[in-house]
Amino acid sequence: MKRTFLIIVSVLIIFCAFFSCEKAKTEENPTDQITGGDVASGNEDSNLKIAVSLPEGWNKLEGSVLEHQYMKNTASLIIKEESFSKKTLDGIVDEANEIFRNTFTGFEKVGENEYIKIGGKDAVKTSFTCKAGSFEMKYIYVYFLLNNKVTAITLGDLADTFDSLSSDYSYILEHITFTEAD
Repeated sequence: MKRTFLIIVSVLIIFCAFFSCEKAKTEENPTDQITGGDVASGNEDSNLKIAVSLPEGWNKLEGSVLEHQYMKNTASLIIKEESFSKKTLDGIVDEANEIFRNTFTGFEKVGENEYIKIGGKDAVKTSFTCKAGSFEMKYIYVYFLLNNKVTAITLGDLADTFDSLSSDYSYILEHITFTEAD
């Protein structure tokens, strides 16, 4: 049962991330780059890769096509590039929330957007709950600009157990760094 649940959660998160990328690709001008406003500080890098330090118990998901996909019990962490038509952090998170609202049953935003730093880069954190099949889920999404592209950090778990890992989530977000790509 636990393995089936983990597979379902992973598929749902990947589906959601893929859906948001595909929707944004159909709406964007391919020559547009995110500039100005909230994300201008991210435009100076061009060849950085993400390094993640994880608390105990988080393991890379075997067989994942993503470089950064990890699990701890029923919780998951995914880091990947996404495409959006909006050009500011506020616009990106608003567009993402609209996609989630149209994708998930019972979508409910939790709190206000929070402006944070990820590895020294400006980022925005948003959180929501929703229903994924018969499961009540809770997610944190963090968006920032890396190599002139939007990167999303997704933390998700069952709504009932999500908050028990809040110290892990804080640790993860505080310990993401960037290094020169090979």
